[in-house]
Amino acid sequence: MNKLLNIFFPMILFSLMGCSLSNKILTKNDGTGPYYPPNPTGLPFYGSVPISNPEIATDDLAIHPLTGLNAQGEKTLITGIVLGLDSIPISGVKVELWNTNVFGSYPTEKKPKGIDPNFFGYGRTKTDDNGKFQFTTIRPLAYTRYGFLIRRPAHFHLKFSSNKVIGIGVEADIISDSNQYIEGKTKILLSTSHSKAYQWQGELRIVLDKSK
Repeated sequence: MNKLLNIFFPMILFSLMGCSLSNKILTKNDGTGPYYPPNPTGLPFYGSVPISNPEIATDDLAIHPLTGLNAQGEKTLITGIVLGLDSIPISGVKVELWNTNVFGSYPTEKKPKGIDPNFFGYGRTKTDDNGKFQFTTIRPLAYTRYGFLIRRPAHFHLKFSSNKVIGIGVEADIISDSNQYIEGKTKILLSTSHSKAYQWQGELRIVLDKSK
């Protein structure tokens, strides 16, 4: 019995320590990319324009906030939680999300590959008292530009900011999408939704650094 304890106790202890330290790693800051809607910088080979009326954005990108009409594509539920390094949920964090439409184009592109007039392409919300947030959107597509010179996996862009934390931008690559994700990027696994309201669902766990 003592020999078994000597073997398994360190393993159990290590596992418990691993769980307790799971939030000690900050979520990587990927930056907001060229398509941050309020003030996009653009790139020579993409080009972008400011999104119109970003202040009317909601947490539901599947419905245009002005027309009330449904966007094309597979409805997707993104949920998440924002924690500090102390594992305590952080409330009141502003969360923004944007992704491509069903044609693999951003609404802010100057020369999109395809246009869905009912896909606003940008949403925002805040974390609740439990640090949780959610968005409804459509599943983005992987896309290419200039033939196959630029190849991007399907992904979501998110930005987290508040006066409580050091804000970051996150690119969440869909790892179930032909596994063409970018090494080092945040991953999000989309699975078939059990809810009739959605076709896909995915969850994110974000760890931020509270400002000193």
